[in-house]
Amino acid sequence: MTAIFDRIFQTCSFTILAAIFLGGLWFCSKPWRKAQDLTAERDRIMRKISTRQAEIDAMRENQRRFNTDREFVEMLARKNHRLFPGEVVFVYGK
Repeated sequence: MTAIFDRIFQTCSFTILAAIFLGGLWFCSKPWRKAQDLTAERDRIMRKISTRQAEIDAMRENQRRFNTDREFVEMLARKNHRLFPGEVVFVYGK
């Protein structure tokens, strides 16, 4: 009779320990998942910042070229059909 009670006690003890262990895993999985989501969000934001910084660097380079490179300004002006004062343009019909 004692063997039956010992077996029932062992089974209940194992079940309770397993439930506690699984509950702990479930409880810890939420912060773990949240940490992974936050890491992914941080990486996405850092990539966006890097992209914006590259755009800012390109704009600064263009500003520098506008201030120092006369040929660059003239090339852009010609592209947009601008003229220097006193220039004459001949337009041919199609």
